[in-house]
Amino acid sequence: MKYKFTTTLDRKLVDRLKAQAIREHRSAAEIIEELIRQYLDKQEQNSEDAIVEKLVRQYLREHKQNRKE
Repeated sequence: MKYKFTTTLDRKLVDRLKAQAIREHRSAAEIIEELIRQYLDKQEQNSEDAIVEKLVRQYLREHKQNRKE
């Protein structure tokens, strides 16, 4: 389902976006949606990577303590 969303962007950026959309035979909305999806996927992955890294450090720290005992 599509949802209308209004925001304010730099005029030159919008002009460039529209020109690119014409070159790609796509709508500006399609390009924006793709870029937002890519950005959010990357942020989600970075968050997941940080969680895994934290868990690995915790495991290694606990494992190191257990070896000393």
